[in-house]
Amino acid sequence: MSHPIDIWLFLIVQAVMTVIMPNRIYRLLGSIMTLGLTVYLLNYYHLPEVSLGLLTLITTGSNLSRYSLLQRIPSKWRADAFDIIKALGYASALMLLCVSVYFIAAEHSHSLATYYGDTFRYNYYLAQGLLTLASFMPLI
Repeated sequence: MSHPIDIWLFLIVQAVMTVIMPNRIYRLLGSIMTLGLTVYLLNYYHLPEVSLGLLTLITTGSNLSRYSLLQRIPSKWRADAFDIIKALGYASALMLLCVSVYFIAAEHSHSLATYYGDTFRYNYYLAQGLLTLASFMPLI
């Protein structure tokens, strides 16, 4: 089993470019690409349950805790940080919706989401526990 080094490198490049590019649309598309690659890598390493919990944590953290996060950043960088956090919030909400629908379709169709001949396996108890924990994290 080879390791997807090229995907890891592309993920790092996209994450860095999302932060340093001043364009809002590029930040949104870069955030979608970064989160999509993260979900792909978690699925590659047979951890699809973690992806929904992580996306929920990012979505709730970036949308509900946006202003408390911005207060911790120096004032000269707040405008750029606001754009990054907003793009990350939109991208994570979109990815959460897409991945949730993808997992539901994969579970019921048995032909979707196969990984080199393996059938799609998903631990619902672990996933629901992580989703619940991620939903309560911004309240802490």
